[in-house]
Amino acid sequence: MKIVLVGCGVIAFSHLKKLKKLLPEAKIFLCDVNESNCKSLAQKIRVEGISTNLDHLFKAENPDSVHILTPPNFHFEIAQKCISNGANVFIEKPITETSLEYKTLLDLANSKNKIVYGDYSTLGMPVVLRAKDELKKGGFGRLIAVSCSFAGSWGNSAIPYADPYHWAYNLKGGVLQNMIDHPLSLVLSFMDEVKSFKMTSLAKNVLPNGIKDMIQVTLYNDDQIGTVFLSLGHGCSHRSAELLFEGGEIKMDLGKQLYNCIKGTDRQNFLKKAFSGISEGNSYVFGTIKNFYDALTGKLQKDPGISNTLKNYYNAIVNNESLIVPQSLIMQLTSILDKIWNEIESQNVSKKSLIEEQIK
Repeated sequence: MKIVLVGCGVIAFSHLKKLKKLLPEAKIFLCDVNESNCKSLAQKIRVEGISTNLDHLFKAENPDSVHILTPPNFHFEIAQKCISNGANVFIEKPITETSLEYKTLLDLANSKNKIVYGDYSTLGMPVVLRAKDELKKGGFGRLIAVSCSFAGSWGNSAIPYADPYHWAYNLKGGVLQNMIDHPLSLVLSFMDEVKSFKMTSLAKNVLPNGIKDMIQVTLYNDDQIGTVFLSLGHGCSHRSAELLFEGGEIKMDLGKQLYNCIKGTDRQNFLKKAFSGISEGNSYVFGTIKNFYDALTGKLQKDPGISNTLKNYYNAIVNNESLIVPQSLIMQLTSILDKIWNEIESQNVSKKSLIEEQIK
């Protein structure tokens, strides 16, 4: 199999490492308009070749798959070209800037019998896949509510996107648009189709350019509620999800990959509350011990969500495996985000007009 990575930024190294492990016999090529980016990445891990021209690569190599790892404003054009030339595409989130762009790509891919796959890697996290497996066994009843929070700085306590010239600031929703796919995709994957939503966004004046750094979205249908919270303006890293069912609950620490599940429909008395607390504590204690053991033995996987989505993508190409990131989910997600970013953009325009009026 021939694979091209388009865009040789930070995320490309992670993709390249995982591809070498997943498909050791694959021939991998790098493409970036900046040749030094290609050369820098190729020095870290051996590849078959590099190029600054994707058209030339297609003529010379006719790749089977292309990973699109550029900023989002280039995703649509590159993906359209790749699919038209007979390649499957794996696209980093946000998959496209609008739902119309995604639908256009999806229709084109279906007409060519190709796959257009969005790397919503949160859905590939082991704890999320475990929750999905638990639900298939039954016994939980109907979902009542689901919430997911992504908050905090990077591991070095630096505020994300502190560089005021980062490409994310050119998106309608600013840096929020580059990150909200993680919690939103998780919440939507557990809910039935959403019929309405409410959105609140705030700026703590931490990020450059006065950009909004905090957003909450509440999603509704006839009998379910989903809540998404994203904050990029404080230092404490926190990524978690909780699902409440008629017959139990599931809690997930997405950062530490810890998991707890409790089943039961009866009202809890003192003993049940005590034992459920012990059960939850044990889940996290033994999960932490396992993580520590895996780290010592070299088995602790970095970015396991990306590993699992990549594996699923290539299994779908070769073996028609069902997608863990369904296309219907991406369609719904991009449609909701269209409305959110338009609302935020409208608020920003109104605020700018008010300031200009006050200056006059």
